[in-house]
Amino acid sequence: MFKKAAMPKRTCCGCREIKSKLELLAITRLKDGTIIVQDKPFVAGRSAYVCRKASCVDKVFKGTKKDALSKSLKTNLTPSIRLMIEQSVKKHHD
Repeated sequence: MFKKAAMPKRTCCGCREIKSKLELLAITRLKDGTIIVQDKPFVAGRSAYVCRKASCVDKVFKGTKKDALSKSLKTNLTPSIRLMIEQSVKKHHD
């Protein structure tokens, strides 16, 4: 009998809680520098993870962890990227 593989765990950049990859929103920088926001992280690239809560998104952009996403992705984040992340969080809660 085969064992079921365990889902990898990742840490939220906002609250620092460790959760399954599927519970978090993945912000991924592709090789060409494009930033994408994914519900399910299956695209290869450098990723940072945030809980699907508005409070965690606020923390990574203007709170105590405001540079956490930029540092994790090794790039500067524009206001349009923040808007994409906020829309993804809102879509998840609607």
